[in-house]
Amino acid sequence: MPKFVLIGGGDISLGETANIDRFTISLIGNENPNILFFPTAAHDNVEYANLFREYYLSLGCSETNSCFVQKENTVDILEKIRKAEIIYLGGGQTSLLINLFDKKKLVSALKEFSMEGKVIVGMSAGAIALGETALLSELDEQEEVFGHSWGLIPETICVPHYQQKYQNKIDRFRERYPGQNILTIKEKQAYFIETSGTKIIKRILIND
Repeated sequence: MPKFVLIGGGDISLGETANIDRFTISLIGNENPNILFFPTAAHDNVEYANLFREYYLSLGCSETNSCFVQKENTVDILEKIRKAEIIYLGGGQTSLLINLFDKKKLVSALKEFSMEGKVIVGMSAGAIALGETALLSELDEQEEVFGHSWGLIPETICVPHYQQKYQNKIDRFRERYPGQNILTIKEKQAYFIETSGTKIIKRILIND
């Protein structure tokens, strides 16, 4: 059954999502799972990847690897996905993440991965990409820009970095997309979601 952890934001170097990350590891039933990190939305930033690896090493996860989508060939990426137990999609530019995965034809591999009962984590941009429709603009921007996303989490628009001051904008989103669930996620907060077919069957709020 597909499992997702959607994180609204937080600085991992400060341990701001530590409880969420420990919860994610516990979902595997293995204290040292194979974790694959994609810094794609951050332009394959090596420093971000190194920081992620050091952080997860501090949580006891020695099998932590990164994948640089712009540099690696699709065959090698697919092999890394096959070996992973947790995939973590990092934050950054949502449109870049969506477009590069589409270009490399990796979305079907993510879907197959999730159907094996493994865990996909989305931080900020990563969370947005997993929904049915993507919010491509920032919440503090006046113009609202939407686009396609991968639809691994059905009938859902993920909105990370939520604050109460954005509620009027969220209400407009609901009017614009009445058939979709607008899932607002605050900083240092996450939702654990399980899906079955085209439905969300479990949704649990996690606070750090």
